[in-house]
Amino acid sequence: MEAIFSKEESLIKREPNDGIKYTKRNILFLGTIWSVPMLIIISLTFYNSSYFIAILVLSIVVGILINGGFDLINYYSLRLTLHRFNTFPLKAVPFLDHCTKLILLRRVGGSYIFIHRLLLEHFAQKYHEKSGVKK
Repeated sequence: MEAIFSKEESLIKREPNDGIKYTKRNILFLGTIWSVPMLIIISLTFYNSSYFIAILVLSIVVGILINGGFDLINYYSLRLTLHRFNTFPLKAVPFLDHCTKLILLRRVGGSYIFIHRLLLEHFAQKYHEKSGVKK
């Protein structure tokens, strides 16, 4: 299992959204691993029960949520909320790539950084003024 999910692989992000892609892969793989022992336990415990299917589905859902499902829900909830309030586009990668063409951002691996420190400080100051936070 270490060869499949090595720490070095998870730390290296070459493309945007690599982190969420790794999370989806982990959910599928680890959710399956979680549900097999649960299936054995459920089949031995509730083999004549009418609740067998419900308990099986519940164990699969719990396995998915424990192994990264909550992170996936948080990620997409944030993306949809930002899009809903017109704060950030739903398709972030084309927008960020456009900003790199305008020389506002620089792409480093799978993430983006501001090229100009003054621009970063300008946006931070605007945020602090809008939110009422004092430095």
